[in-house]
Amino acid sequence: MHGERNSAGQRIYCQRHKGPLAAQEGHGGEDKQDGSMHRSHGVPPYALAKHFLVALPYAQRQCNEAQHGQEGEPPRPRQPLGGRELGRDDQSDACNNACDKPPPWVCVVVVVAHAFLVGLIFFFSLAERKKGAMSASVWIPDSAVRRCNQCSVEFSFFNRRHHCRLCGRIFCAACTDERVRVPSMFGSPDVRSPPEGMVYGAFRWAMRRGEARNANNDKRCCEACADNMRSHSAARRITEPLLVMGDGGWADIRDWRVLCCLNRGWKCAVGTLLRAWAETLQLRPYSGVTKMQRRMLTINASRVHGHVSWSVLAKACGVAVPAAAKVHPQEWWVPCRTLGCPPECAHTPGIIVDAMLFLAGDGTATQRMLRSDTLKPLLCMTNALSSYCATHDEAFQSFVLPLVVSPARYAFHVAHVLFFGVYARNPLLAGDVLLRVPHEITAEWKRTLLFTLRMQSLVTGSEIFADKSEWENALLPHDPGVRVQDILFDAISVKGSSTKPVIVPCTCVNQSTRRSYVQCFLVKKESVFADAMVQECMRFLGEISMDAMPEHVTYGVQPIDANSGLITMHAGCRSLYSLWSDRVSIQNYVMEHNQYDAIRTLRQRFCQSCAVTAVVALLVGAGDRHLDNLLLTRHGCLLGVDFSYIFGEEPNVGKRLLGNQIRITRSMIEMMGGMQSYHYNEFRRTCTELYTRCRKWHALFYFVMRALVLDGYIAEDKLQQKIETTWLPGSDSDSDARITIEDRIDRESRGESAFFDSVTDMFHHLFRSS
Repeated sequence: MHGERNSAGQRIYCQRHKGPLAAQEGHGGEDKQDGSMHRSHGVPPYALAKHFLVALPYAQRQCNEAQHGQEGEPPRPRQPLGGRELGRDDQSDACNNACDKPPPWVCVVVVVAHAFLVGLIFFFSLAERKKGAMSASVWIPDSAVRRCNQCSVEFSFFNRRHHCRLCGRIFCAACTDERVRVPSMFGSPDVRSPPEGMVYGAFRWAMRRGEARNANNDKRCCEACADNMRSHSAARRITEPLLVMGDGGWADIRDWRVLCCLNRGWKCAVGTLLRAWAETLQLRPYSGVTKMQRRMLTINASRVHGHVSWSVLAKACGVAVPAAAKVHPQEWWVPCRTLGCPPECAHTPGIIVDAMLFLAGDGTATQRMLRSDTLKPLLCMTNALSSYCATHDEAFQSFVLPLVVSPARYAFHVAHVLFFGVYARNPLLAGDVLLRVPHEITAEWKRTLLFTLRMQSLVTGSEIFADKSEWENALLPHDPGVRVQDILFDAISVKGSSTKPVIVPCTCVNQSTRRSYVQCFLVKKESVFADAMVQECMRFLGEISMDAMPEHVTYGVQPIDANSGLITMHAGCRSLYSLWSDRVSIQNYVMEHNQYDAIRTLRQRFCQSCAVTAVVALLVGAGDRHLDNLLLTRHGCLLGVDFSYIFGEEPNVGKRLLGNQIRITRSMIEMMGGMQSYHYNEFRRTCTELYTRCRKWHALFYFVMRALVLDGYIAEDKLQQKIETTWLPGSDSDSDARITIEDRIDRESRGESAFFDSVTDMFHHLFRSS
């Protein structure tokens, strides 16, 4: 009867199969007296689906009551519609009769899948089983890692690097002594190995032909991947029925989290699914997905809406989110910890999620952005939106035109910046929209256009420009909150650089405070698309950060066309070369201008700005990093400028051989207090934290940096190569990030590349003076 206990003292809920699966294993997976484990695999296959439907509410109740310290109650079968509540005897009979009745269609599917799983024959994996192995989707290059990812031993000529065939990470020989036969369920169709030469490639090709004869050879892998494959092989008879039920809409990741509470066997089995789900988050938007990953994304498509990383990944992989989840998101929403999102996901504004989907090609995101109350978060990604709208006419017209008349806050600011961003890339498209906006807005934008053309004529030498009365009181193209009253032609100067940029001081008025001041602009006769992308990456990182962003300095960049641009200069800055030439240390300069601030505050401010500058330069592969491109403000903040060469590019062959992306001088270390000081350790910690945070959002930063691809500044392959080699998105832990960034910072701080940096600085200033 229902509610009776057996000889072991366990409560029996079903006389035939002892109720839910948790009842067979004591809800905790305790070992038997003989040392063996209880197993739920003895359940008849046709009752597996019925057990799942009965055990799921009970397991969820047990999980909730365990947190509150309450005693669980036996599960109750579903009540018949329109009938009375079943008693205990009726419940026992109903449970017994349910196992004898013919199962529904979903149970039939589970039966077939379960039978195939027991025999380890899959009609969809027969071709892949013949291959006998899986290759990692991305192999981390040898040059990107100097230490083993597990034991942290340093590689040398005698201690070689070895790749794990599953995760693609690099280990030493002792940490990759495992040899396992890799199942094909989690295989990847996209194999990216490091570049190899012609001779070595031919040798590898010949070796692969020999390996092809042995289809069942074991593959080298690390200890973590070997344990995952062993647990996966043992749990396939449970995981595959769960996936089959997920295909029918009966179970998703929220149910998987609950099923971990049944017993130890189910916890290990469902753990393989959750590990595969966590690895799916490391996919790149441009890489292919396996059948398993696409299947899991399809099952949980209703749950990922509103979570920025998963939404962008699903859209990039071609997995559609059901309309019901978009119309009623509160009914399908799950916490971030259920999906395994980064901690900052819950604090990301919803309009940022829609903007990322808009960049990924989701046309429905436009209406959701227009319905927002405020559009201020979009100001941190206007450069990426401008590049996308300039190459997609329909997206620009459907988004910018409604923004002009939108009542949302900062709607005009966003529309203003987007218009001039598109005008610099596609003047014909922007000119067509200019004729369709209200007359007063047309007059404002024409005045700003004439101002930008007047600034451009200062570097091009053109004698055709508008009169002052036509552009006076024009709005800045990248900041509509500031008006330009006049240009101080008598104070214009030419900067000593290879491209001869012009420094133009202007009298400006802040519309909110009505304060008048002099602002200097740097007009360059070269493309500033890269500078705009780098500054937007810094602003975007600050927008999505949950904690306070370390103190740093950004500046405004506005492209005029593909070959010229306008940059807002930060007042009161000096280059590190000017300080070095005047024999003034950074510490003395900062303390001279901040006599009433505490030394701890000054060093903390300097360390935080140095960390942001170093990490951003590393992630974008900044080239031509000499001391003239590092500026110091009067408040003690360091900032990098002039990002004309990025993603490993250098102006000449000498700097390509000797150049360095991160510059840490002896004067900077002295300002921190030395390598053994507290502030230097804080500097290293901040660098590691920023690098890890950016790696978690690699999919979002990909669309921000992809603006350079749409602008024709770089090729798509170069962007992808930089993400694979520097951002390291394929690793499943933060040890790679910690080892990479800390080793790089320590090497630069010890001065290992100080000689080469001095040589590059010397040649730079010799060429500039000549």
